[in-house]
Amino acid sequence: MGIGSLKFSCSAILGVKAESELMRHILIFSAACLVSALAFPSPCEAEDAAAVVGRWTLDRKHVRGARLRPSAGKLTGRIYGKVAISKEKPGALVFGGEKSRVLLAERADAGFLPEKAITVSAWVMVREVREWSGVLSALQDNGNFEKGWCLGANGSRFFFCLSSKGSDDGDGKLTYLKAPTDFVPGYWYHVAGTYDGASQKLYVDGKLVATSLEQSGAINYPGKGVFVLGAYQDDDELYPLAGSIQEVSLYSGVLDAGQLKEGFESGRKLFPGIEEDAPSVAGWPT
Repeated sequence: MGIGSLKFSCSAILGVKAESELMRHILIFSAACLVSALAFPSPCEAEDAAAVVGRWTLDRKHVRGARLRPSAGKLTGRIYGKVAISKEKPGALVFGGEKSRVLLAERADAGFLPEKAITVSAWVMVREVREWSGVLSALQDNGNFEKGWCLGANGSRFFFCLSSKGSDDGDGKLTYLKAPTDFVPGYWYHVAGTYDGASQKLYVDGKLVATSLEQSGAINYPGKGVFVLGAYQDDDELYPLAGSIQEVSLYSGVLDAGQLKEGFESGRKLFPGIEEDAPSVAGWPT
């Protein structure tokens, strides 16, 4: 029924005065709905603002032999080394730590990776503390040559490093953000790194734990190098993760603190025993 037909029907049934009052309420309600939609976008709309480049859910549905199929995006990974799907819930890929990794691309550049802003997040459990281990990386860190980015762990602390063109000293410069407290081996954590072209941040279990304004401008990629999951890898180094990864997401854009907190809260239901405010000491989950 069109507006003209609606007005005619209302006038015939209610009279002109009542019809006018009804139309006024309809217009007020419509305006309120419009304001609400603009002011409070849905979670899907908010995530769309940071476009998903790739998401990899490391379970039986997506792991087929030596292949990891993406749950979002187009990059299929090739699995190397000793890995296995965990029998316990949630289903996750267990990395043996001896050259185990998932190769997602032979090149690490801005042709398909986030160029100006980035969010990388993961559900990860570190079984064995090592000097270095990677969750998702696209970098070269060889002497003074420092380009790309990586989310991983240094010793018993999570880190997010990144190099930008605005801070390029000729051969690149990485800023390493580290969590201020140790993680507990054998427990699951939600770890995320973001960069918006000016501010670099690290989150653990939905909380902002480190930030830096040292980098600026577009991400400075090495060009030569690999894009790999489950390891920190460049031309002369391979530091595989000894632990498990359940899911990794990569966005071209920045998820804000509220969205990352929401992602942790919704995902933690898959990981029984996680307690957000537990002390970081042996025997306690996060």
